[in-house]
Amino acid sequence: MAPELDTLPAPPPVATDPDLQVGVEDLARWRRRLTVSIGPERVRRERERFVREYGRSVRVPGFRPGRAPGEVVRKRFGSKIEEDLVRHLLREGLHQALDGRGLDPISAPEVHELDLDESDRFRVVAELDVRPEPALARLSGFRIEVEEKPLAPDAVERVLERLGEERARVQPVERPAARGDSVLVDVEAADGGSGGTEGHEVIPGSGRSPAELEGVIEGTRAGEEREVQAGDRRWRVRVREVRERILPELDDRFATEVSSSPTLSHLRERVAENLRAEAAAQAHGEARDRLLDAIGDANRVEVPESMVARYVDRLLGRGETARGLDPAPQHAHVHPAPRVQAASHAHPGHAGPVEHDDPGLAHDPEPGAENDGRASREAEITRMLRPAAERTLRRLLIVEALARREGLDPTEEQLQDYLRERADPDHPYEETRRSLEQAGRMDELRAHLRTENVFRFLESQSSPGTAAGSHREPAS
Repeated sequence: MAPELDTLPAPPPVATDPDLQVGVEDLARWRRRLTVSIGPERVRRERERFVREYGRSVRVPGFRPGRAPGEVVRKRFGSKIEEDLVRHLLREGLHQALDGRGLDPISAPEVHELDLDESDRFRVVAELDVRPEPALARLSGFRIEVEEKPLAPDAVERVLERLGEERARVQPVERPAARGDSVLVDVEAADGGSGGTEGHEVIPGSGRSPAELEGVIEGTRAGEEREVQAGDRRWRVRVREVRERILPELDDRFATEVSSSPTLSHLRERVAENLRAEAAAQAHGEARDRLLDAIGDANRVEVPESMVARYVDRLLGRGETARGLDPAPQHAHVHPAPRVQAASHAHPGHAGPVEHDDPGLAHDPEPGAENDGRASREAEITRMLRPAAERTLRRLLIVEALARREGLDPTEEQLQDYLRERADPDHPYEETRRSLEQAGRMDELRAHLRTENVFRFLESQSSPGTAAGSHREPAS
């Protein structure tokens, strides 16, 4: 089979050429067959261009660099030139065909026929999937309630304790490691494989390191060694040092050190406010997802298998997407708002995900039978991700289709108003916008505003209980 489109370098932009003929055949649902033919005159022009480029860039014995005649270059590098020519014609022809017919591909074309005949006529037949346009006939009559959960009684204290732990002092001790201690360890492979780390901090009972590692470390002293099994690998762990963590007093002084709050009671109020705002945002986001799911079910919105597969591959970091072949943008989730600060500042009460430190126990196994186990685990992870990926893409297709149909893309005025209202008071609007542009997050912000516009439209179509309204953002 010929190489796929996304394995080839992007061609330079070219003007519309009357020597290019394109045929498009609708197959099942979102599948299309492209037949692209490029005439002899254009093929010969491209071949001569490649000959000139080779002549400038390669060294030919007996000639100064760039001075070899075209006949000599063709004779010496003819097969390579023809190979590059076919690759270029394939890439250029398919791109022009897609652009000229307004097709939005979501999969790399599968090339079924590829021919450059003796008369220099080039022909390629390829099939690909295009982004579906859902027919959204029913948009009203849905009643989706916002299910906001009350704040847990100890939620505020847990946040304060976490803030205190982040500012804990450490003091070396001559005793076995206990839960909550800071233990420095060296980790190396005990099974002949590779991987490991030095000076890694483990806090037994914290959940920050793999459970197997935290469990084996508790009760050890400095200088002792243990072995631990983690998945298919076995590791040797040597304890460097056991250190007691001394937590700060939770008082007014602590409040001023970790925030702009003058007292601990004021800090507690701010933390509670942020937690309630984040809970409300999460509840609204979940309700919006349920609304989109209900619309998708009512209108039988389907997602192409190729779109799901490429999205899962992207989540797992497997392979790059081709130009114009992205199954979904980075902002695949349709409800979160990006933070619009010139610089990133954590705010008390932000309940982020628990992250696990990596002491090297997840290092890739050596070649051999263990790679089979890794492939099996990857397949299982892929299987687990697919349902959520399909739901995310279906919601995205609905939002995009409504935005196009109803003209709900954000205006420049809406974008400016949003930034001015939410920018950090210490940074002017211009600085905030420049910071987002430099970070490449303006498209993310536009996508968020597009989603907000879509939900306002849906709210106008549905009953009052529908979750389509805006929500409060955490105080900074």
